[in-house]
Amino acid sequence: FFFGRLCLLFVEMAARRHGRLQRAASEDGSEEACACSDVVRLKPYQYIHVHDNNTNCSRVIVGPATFTRQEHEQILIYPRQCIAIPPCHYCVIENPVIRVSAGAIVRDEHGQVKVRLGDKEIRLTQEL
Repeated sequence: FFFGRLCLLFVEMAARRHGRLQRAASEDGSEEACACSDVVRLKPYQYIHVHDNNTNCSRVIVGPATFTRQEHEQILIYPRQCIAIPPCHYCVIENPVIRVSAGAIVRDEHGQVKVRLGDKEIRLTQEL
């Protein structure tokens, strides 16, 4: 019994090392490990963080989408639900992104989003 659990632990560690282990989010929000394929199907209002090892940049993929991980990519955060702000509520956003007057997000030469460090924004339900 102990030997079997030890073998499973080594298999899981090897899969994580090679980026082949995914964590599937269950309905209650907990994550459980499973050795799955490199395809992640995102439901509406779910997101993942993906790190590109070639450019050393991270990006967010928002559902509904089907994401296929490339060899040079690593999934940092597995599917999670987006935060929904109820009516008549607000949220405080620390380090918000820089936007131009038309509302488009400003990016640098590597595709990373520029942020206003140390700044805060208050957003209402209608603004999201």
